[in-house]
Amino acid sequence: EWDSPNAQQNAWEIYNYFFENDIMSLEAVCGLVGNIAFESRVNPWQEEVGGTGFGLIQWTPPSSLTDVLGDLPLGSAQCGLIYNEIMDNQSVWGGGARWIPTTRYPYTGAQFCRLGSIREATQAYFAERERGTWSELRYTYASYYWEVFTGQPTPPEPPDPPVPPTPSQKGMPLYFYITKKFKNKKGLI
Repeated sequence: EWDSPNAQQNAWEIYNYFFENDIMSLEAVCGLVGNIAFESRVNPWQEEVGGTGFGLIQWTPPSSLTDVLGDLPLGSAQCGLIYNEIMDNQSVWGGGARWIPTTRYPYTGAQFCRLGSIREATQAYFAERERGTWSELRYTYASYYWEVFTGQPTPPEPPDPPVPPTPSQKGMPLYFYITKKFKNKKGLI
């Protein structure tokens, strides 16, 4: 189960790898662990139920993980692969970028690692990985692990950060502006 003693021990390993080594903020670690708890119950040996994924973040196909780490894909080694995917924007086994910012969560891997909101980190990691359907349980698990790691209740969430404007929010496209100016000079508007 996602909150079993084994899951908690594995979550502490993830915490030690990312937070104690000053790779991620505590909020980002909790967002990551919330997603991992939902995906694999924080079990580095978890096989996907009804699918083909394997490991902490359900690498698919499983050879994506085992080709790099061999037959002993320990949790700490999987953390190294997660770090590589977030920070280097590429997979160690090829296939191009693994961390891909989205419109709603336009963060680079380095920006994700410094997020100061548990909810934002949980949702950004979920969205970046395109992990199927969002479930509020991901945030529930992230909040739970905040309390495990700190011994404190989950802090109130800061307001949502501003979302960069989409092209339709930036204003009138230049060719519309030029057309309008031209029509004004000709007396057409």
